[in-house]
Amino acid sequence: MWISNDEGKTWEARIPRLVGTPLEATPPIQLKNGRLLWASRYTMGNLLHAGLKYKDASAYGTYRGKPYQIEGHGHIPEISLAGVSYSDDEGKTWKCGEKFNPNDDDLRYSSAILLGWFGPDGHANQSEAWVTDTDEPTIAETKDGKVLFFARSTVGRIVQSWSDDAGIHWTPVLPTDLASSYSPARLVRIPKTGDLLCVWNQLSGAEIRRGYRRGRLTAAISRDAGHSWENFKTLELSEGLDDVAKVEPEYPIPMLIRARKNVGPLPDAYAYFHYASVTFAGDKVFIAYSRGSPLLGIAEQNLKEQENVLRIVPLHWFYD
Repeated sequence: MWISNDEGKTWEARIPRLVGTPLEATPPIQLKNGRLLWASRYTMGNLLHAGLKYKDASAYGTYRGKPYQIEGHGHIPEISLAGVSYSDDEGKTWKCGEKFNPNDDDLRYSSAILLGWFGPDGHANQSEAWVTDTDEPTIAETKDGKVLFFARSTVGRIVQSWSDDAGIHWTPVLPTDLASSYSPARLVRIPKTGDLLCVWNQLSGAEIRRGYRRGRLTAAISRDAGHSWENFKTLELSEGLDDVAKVEPEYPIPMLIRARKNVGPLPDAYAYFHYASVTFAGDKVFIAYSRGSPLLGIAEQNLKEQENVLRIVPLHWFYD
């Protein structure tokens, strides 16, 4: 990370000591009090897992008459967790959480590790709960002074957590009502209004099982600091999916939703769209993301060979 105090004329290096690995699509955010927060991930898994061949475990579809690998995540042994680091000296030093005593009455997480732990009803029922991924997190400060944490997960929904002390402690990670594949979301605060904007891959469980994990790119806003979402709008849609604005998540909540081993024939205009970033300039919103197809491998592969898309949208479009 580099910081400039003179509008970009000169730059000073900062070497962050973060928990986990930061992500290209989710840069640090600065809170109203000046604190920097940077969400990051831990990924634990191995494509060379004993007794398992990655290509054999993946999902496949027939595209333009030939078989192609279309999905790998969720088909191999892996777990991804998250953490949030903070800096109060403009990035010179970073901390993550505080010492935590599980016997205290305060049941919030330290920010050192954030992972999901809930069951099919979406609650932390200890007798039925399981560990859930919190991968590739994204964070934003809300208009009521809290910080909202979103992450991708395998349960067919975005999962979330809240911090009311500027990123030091977090509530337990629980599922939202936003249907999602195991794909990264981008959560940002709209500077002009203070509302939240989320751009993500909104898919139903049935659509994910059919192999369309990133076939719909959706935007929605929240006027109440992330408690509810509205104005669902489709930014991109693959052939083979219905053109609907809002997708209802699956219930009861499954432990894992992934594509079938063989999803069968895919349409010629099958495509995926992912890794959105969002920037604001005046009354315009700049949304950049990648667009690919099976010819370039599964969604995470060959990112540099995929098409880079930049869409410039008037801010009022998200409110219309």
